[in-house]
Amino acid sequence: MVKRAYSEIVARQNYSLIDLFFATNIFDHGAFEGQQQGVAGFKKAVSEFLGTFSHVDIAVEAIITEGDLVSTRERWKVTRASDKKELNGETMHCFLIKDGKITDEWSKGWEWVGV
Repeated sequence: MVKRAYSEIVARQNYSLIDLFFATNIFDHGAFEGQQQGVAGFKKAVSEFLGTFSHVDIAVEAIITEGDLVSTRERWKVTRASDKKELNGETMHCFLIKDGKITDEWSKGWEWVGV
C-alpha cells in the first residue's frame, strides 16, 4: 500500500487515492503550519506541496515494516515550477496502519526543499 501510495499519489499526482489509503482522521505529525488534520487537510497539503513542482521523481530506497508500522527512506528529484530549479534530497517517512488505512504519518528531512 505504501509503495503504491508513492507511485500513484506522489509520482502520478492521483490525489483521489488519498481517500483509499488514508483514514478519515489521518494525523500528520509533520503537518505544515496551518495545515488542518484529517484527510481533507492532508489531501490539500499534499496537492499544494506537490503542485509547486513541474516534475517529481521519487525512488523509495528502503522500506521497513514491523507490525503496523511502515518506514521508508526516499530519494527525491524535483523541478520547482516557479523558477525551474532542480532540487535533490532525501526524506524519511513512518506510517501507522490500522484496519487497512494509514492513520498517522511522520516525515523528516525536507530541509533540501526549503520547508
